[in-house]
Amino acid sequence: MATRNKCSVCTKNAGTSICPGCQAYFCDNDFKDHRGKLINELDGLVIERNLLQEKINKTNMNKAQNNTFLSQIDEWQQTTIEKVKQVADQARKQVLEVMNSELRNITTKLEELTQELKQLTDTKDVLEQDLVKLKEDVNRLNNTVAQLTKPSTITLNVTNSAQIQWNQMIFVEQIRVQTKKQPTGQSQQESK
Repeated sequence: MATRNKCSVCTKNAGTSICPGCQAYFCDNDFKDHRGKLINELDGLVIERNLLQEKINKTNMNKAQNNTFLSQIDEWQQTTIEKVKQVADQARKQVLEVMNSELRNITTKLEELTQELKQLTDTKDVLEQDLVKLKEDVNRLNNTVAQLTKPSTITLNVTNSAQIQWNQMIFVEQIRVQTKKQPTGQSQQESK
């Protein structure tokens, strides 16, 4: 007579079924129980998976917070662009002011010379010293105008802008919020 395998659970009945997963022998009743436990574990995993999906869905609902961050970045960008535009406009005004002030000075001197010449021409009351002075004034104005046609003495100081570390002006940091966990094996009274 052949030796029969015993049920690995009750060890009384013959093991007529073998589980391909754990390789154990079971009688009909214990095999059904074994399969039931496996199905229950599977159901438990499905429930855990569904809870995980709910957490992921709640996390996706936090996209509004992400949009807030993106809006803040957009606002920072616009503010920075506006500040750069303001500084550039100010530099343009400074250049024009320097250039125009030289022209205004020349124009003022030319008007003074024109008035003197007109007065002397009208009165015909001219002396040699007047002519010497007027020639000097004309020469001085010619030299000043000649200086204007030469390359400008204005320089733009952009050294500080080259030192700006743009990637450090705004950046993202992730802060993890840690939940306080009670150490395992410690009773509630011990933790108080």
